[in-house]
Amino acid sequence: MNLDVSIYPLFFGIGCGVGLSYYLLSSKDHLKEKLIYSIGTLALSLICAKAFFIISLPSYAYAIFHYMSFINGGGYVFYGGLLGGMLSTYLFKKYSNNFYSNGLIPAICLGHCIGRIGCYLTGCCFGIKLGDWVVPVQLVESASLLMLFFYFHKKKQKFLDEVHSYLFLYAALRFFLEFFRGDIHRGIYLSFSTSQWISVAIILFMSIISKKTFLNFKKS
Repeated sequence: MNLDVSIYPLFFGIGCGVGLSYYLLSSKDHLKEKLIYSIGTLALSLICAKAFFIISLPSYAYAIFHYMSFINGGGYVFYGGLLGGMLSTYLFKKYSNNFYSNGLIPAICLGHCIGRIGCYLTGCCFGIKLGDWVVPVQLVESASLLMLFFYFHKKKQKFLDEVHSYLFLYAALRFFLEFFRGDIHRGIYLSFSTSQWISVAIILFMSIISKKTFLNFKKS
């Protein structure tokens, strides 16, 4: 029996499964509600990740339906998925009782870590060449995400503080690693890639929020 298994969706699925398992088992209470939230969030994240890919590569907007499987193939942008996940989290948090934050941020880091291994094995954005050596930028990001997982697993914070820390740290990491990624196809504007500009926006926004929080704390 011949099995034709694509590496990218395989590791993507493993990453989602491991991250989801960590999130569900981080607290065994409200498993049903957490599962409903997870399914809704994953669906919206996939839609936004694919949409960001099409936006960043508009020339592929038509061809994407022909040169790869639209759902199972590659062509997902993490920042798009992150935006979808944040939107879903906001909606669940505001309009339902199905949101529980314990373990969520470490789960994202863990799932993302495994997914990046799939990117590397697929040959997506290998990295720039330094002499005869190609920088394994996806593996470097995977290892960095694993360290972030252990950091957030051990360091318990209020959910909003945890989100702010995660966004700031990942954006700073992504900004630095983009210099070694060499992914010119998704846009280079004023010497920075699309992901770097998004990272800069996140870092500035998180810095402003942190400053406002600090000033309000001093006044109180």
